[in-house]
Amino acid sequence: MWTTVCRRTTRPRASRCVSTDIQCGHRCRRVQSSPLVAEAGAQAQAQAPERVNELGIQMLSTALHRQVFPNADPSRKPSIDQVRLSSRLLSRADLLHKLQAPLEDIHLDLPSLAGKTIEQHFLVLGLEQSRPYLDYAARFATEELPPTPTNWAKTPGWTKYTKLKQGGFATESVHTPEGDAMVFDVEVLWKLSKYPVIATAATSTHWYSWTSPDLLNLNAAECKETDSNRQYPEAIESINKDSSNDQGPFRTLIPMGGPAIDRVIIGHNISYDRSRVKEEYAIEPTRFAWLDTMSLHCAIGGLSSQQRPVWIKSKKYQEAGINSLLFDPVSDDDESAGLLYQQWLHVSAMNSLKELLEYYTGQILDKSTRDSFSSENPMEVLEDFDNLMTYCAKDVRATHEVFAKVFHRFLKKCPHPASFAGILHMGRGYLTVSEDWKAYIEKADAKASEYQQIIETTLVALAEDALKKENDPTRDEDPWLRNLDWTAPPVLMTKPKISKKGVVLQESRPAKRQRKLPGKPAWYRELWDSNAGRLRLSLSRRITPYLLKLQWRGYPLYYSKAYGWTFVVPLERKVEFGAQTPLEFSDNLEDKNYDKRASCDPDHVYYRIPHKDGDDLNVGSPLGKPFIASMEQGLLSSCVPSATSLLNMNASCSYWQGSRDRIRNQYVVWDDDCTLGIASAPDAKQSGVILPLTVVMGTITRRAVERTWMAASNAKKNRIGSELKMQIRAPKGYKIVGADVDSQELWISSLLGDRQFQMHGSTPLGFMTLQGLKVLGSDLHSSTGRILGISRDHAKVFNYSRIYGAGLRHATQLLLQYNPDMTREQAKQRAQSLYRETKGSSYSNLPPFNREFWYGGTESFMFNELERIAKSEFPRTPVLGCEIPDALRPETVKNDFMPSRINWAVQSSGVDYLHLLLVSMDYLMRRMGVNGRFMISIHDEVRFLVLEQHQYLAAYALQVANIWTRAVFASRVGIDDLPLNVAFFSAVDIDHCMRKEVDMACITPSNDVTEPKGESVNVYQLIDRLALTNLPQILGDELESVADIRDQLISNEAVSNNSESKSSESSLINAFYRSEVATSSPRWWLKVQMTTSKDDVNCIRKELLRRGYKGDECRVGMVV
Repeated sequence: MWTTVCRRTTRPRASRCVSTDIQCGHRCRRVQSSPLVAEAGAQAQAQAPERVNELGIQMLSTALHRQVFPNADPSRKPSIDQVRLSSRLLSRADLLHKLQAPLEDIHLDLPSLAGKTIEQHFLVLGLEQSRPYLDYAARFATEELPPTPTNWAKTPGWTKYTKLKQGGFATESVHTPEGDAMVFDVEVLWKLSKYPVIATAATSTHWYSWTSPDLLNLNAAECKETDSNRQYPEAIESINKDSSNDQGPFRTLIPMGGPAIDRVIIGHNISYDRSRVKEEYAIEPTRFAWLDTMSLHCAIGGLSSQQRPVWIKSKKYQEAGINSLLFDPVSDDDESAGLLYQQWLHVSAMNSLKELLEYYTGQILDKSTRDSFSSENPMEVLEDFDNLMTYCAKDVRATHEVFAKVFHRFLKKCPHPASFAGILHMGRGYLTVSEDWKAYIEKADAKASEYQQIIETTLVALAEDALKKENDPTRDEDPWLRNLDWTAPPVLMTKPKISKKGVVLQESRPAKRQRKLPGKPAWYRELWDSNAGRLRLSLSRRITPYLLKLQWRGYPLYYSKAYGWTFVVPLERKVEFGAQTPLEFSDNLEDKNYDKRASCDPDHVYYRIPHKDGDDLNVGSPLGKPFIASMEQGLLSSCVPSATSLLNMNASCSYWQGSRDRIRNQYVVWDDDCTLGIASAPDAKQSGVILPLTVVMGTITRRAVERTWMAASNAKKNRIGSELKMQIRAPKGYKIVGADVDSQELWISSLLGDRQFQMHGSTPLGFMTLQGLKVLGSDLHSSTGRILGISRDHAKVFNYSRIYGAGLRHATQLLLQYNPDMTREQAKQRAQSLYRETKGSSYSNLPPFNREFWYGGTESFMFNELERIAKSEFPRTPVLGCEIPDALRPETVKNDFMPSRINWAVQSSGVDYLHLLLVSMDYLMRRMGVNGRFMISIHDEVRFLVLEQHQYLAAYALQVANIWTRAVFASRVGIDDLPLNVAFFSAVDIDHCMRKEVDMACITPSNDVTEPKGESVNVYQLIDRLALTNLPQILGDELESVADIRDQLISNEAVSNNSESKSSESSLINAFYRSEVATSSPRWWLKVQMTTSKDDVNCIRKELLRRGYKGDECRVGMVV
């Protein structure tokens, strides 16, 4: 059969292919259909009208809906009242009927669900992927470790220790440790090499030690020198020449077993230890499950960024024997962060192993021996071998003690098996590089050095020019040079020789021993480098803004110890700054605001240069990263012609200066040191692998943290080294396949508001998220930009920070940052206007509501839902039911830290989304036989390394994973449907390197070679690519392991009937199904949130009270 396939380059918005005989103008062509497309073509020819919801928003086609929601609950539909109220709400926001043009219906066969519903589907997949690791870990958490050896074998590789009845230990050399669960710790001589030196591991029955063969093979004669810089001369010289050298004297990785072995390996910050394991570098993934005790703690008892400094201060006071009640509260933006309620200080700890062991067990871990591993003499390890091995073993035992405390608590906090499976996938990151990696570092270093040399040469010339004005009478009229210290010490002279008769025998002459640069002014002498015999200057020196003659808004800069960098305005121009209060100075030396010059300047007023974090903070340098935008906008300028060029060069160097050390310290294992299983490139270039040091749950929101790749910027033409991501390249025969989730957290947040009407797009925020168009200015970012009078790009920052819980103070400061000409009062008024129109107005905590809530704004419904979650007794994410960490539970913080708790509800739901996506991809890739593996996830972005011949199957898997994930989110909030325009990724990228967009040239100052384009395919184009693929045959039958769990759940009613089971799996199932399932809101509650005046709210309140409703009784669906 033949059908017509539309080859659109972007998601269609208007015209559609309506028959096989009409061309749509998008290069449609006729192709021979596979069974997949043949069936889809037959359905398309029926030309059924698009499915729309009650508001006219296009939903999934009937065929897709039937596959994703096979047992949709007919009762989960909006009532007539809900539709009317939503229509009224949208009409008031001028949004009703402003719909996007309908999309072409997507007719695509999906794999059948592994359960009766989409929710049960993910329960099955989560359980299947958690096996057998969940049971291994749960059992190991209850077991004791055997006694620790005190004497350790100095043998290469792994040694097994068996406790003897008569005492002591029997030792045996083994290839790898044995057992299905173990704790593992590695130590390195980090100044010499990134490769491991020693390691220990422990199972419930045996201890194991590993010693690098390279350590034992070292020739002790080479290490007899006492000078630490000559103790291993070849290694030191190699490292000094190239700090990116990972080898030094060591080249051996640690073997842990074949890729087919199911094993749980536990450690504290386990990604560090994983990066020293040999098998993990092979392109064929292992079946090891890496569990990180630090991540588990973050999820159950981590601290927010506002809580950490308070906790540290409390700890110091506690150690000093001072009651923590005595010190002052700390505040940050809208966070009260105070100590009125201190219970949270006692239910959490910082993330180090030492702190966690003390918190969970009361034991103190001695870490003093750690300094031994900073030695540059490998022989010291052999000389103190038993002590260092014991130190490593103590870390192993401490890690097991912590694991035993946190693991089962984690399962209670995160009861859905997909959460457990998700962190297993996140811990298997894998990045491939080519030999170009070394060239990238060399080019970036060279370009940065070139720019820095130009900057220094120019600044030195400016300093010499300034020196020439030492005796210029106009110097004191220069608003910059007059601020320099021109005092100069006199030249030391010898005494003249005078005879007894008073005759001068020898005139006074300059003494041989002089002060540095006699006769030169103090500012000049401070810049002099005696060792180099020349001036040393950089943009970080405090004198630089004076030499560059910098101005803020056209007025010269002045540095004050009390107020940092300020700008000086003539008194008659003060009116330009309205109500802004000038700075006050004192001529009293003992006052904090003492300033000799400014206090005696009646002709000028002084103002602080605005600080990005608040007007009351001092700016330490106007040449720092926060002021790059100010330079580009012309707010920060210079009277020196070359200054602009220097500032641009400095801005170009900023990224590399901040990232260089992290990038150079990446641990790259090359194919000549380890068998990677990667085919050689045709140009014979080396292949290398980086295992990213990902903390899979590094924050309280369970977001992953990784310092280099997750923080990498996109390539920018004016930033040296910003082409970092591009260095991750697919080996020969592979492609990098991935996608970004469109407006992930914005959609999740809006969905929570829409839940109350049981309709997608039923609130203004939900409607703008689904139907808003940038070109028409009807999307959320354009709307916010209009309210604030700023660009759409800047408006994005306001929108996301507001959704994450930031308050008016933060919005006001952002406005001042983007509009320095605006007064604080103007910024405050605009911020208030924004919050009034979006978040709405606040209503007090009065009966019968018994809670504060928002009303009258376009986002009031969403914020009320987020705050309902944040203030509930046990706040949980709505989809996977993960609970908030103990340190933010309402029971422990009362009403404090609300922004952090709202942020947790949003971002933690985003983590749920990612985990579900990864679980789906693992299942689909195995089911379809796709040869590939997970590479990395950067919050809402995922990337997979896939065999080139499977690239379109991987793209198909991503699209299926996305519709499944979106569907379960909708189902969990009570809506058994999904808008078509969010069901699939707008595009899946297929590329040979990692970058934000497949058509980015990645030209930077350090890279002048245009990167070839990759391929970006939307779901319509993907159907085209799969036209000749027999997809149903590739999908095949259900995986046997999945079918077994599905049958168990369905036939045995495992959810209800196995409630008495003691297995970890059953505990997870029961805990998850006890979590809240969303229901729609009663009519009166919808009306309260819709009202625009407090009087209307009071009327509804009085009517509720008149009818005798109290507190939670108002949750019934009464009609007002």
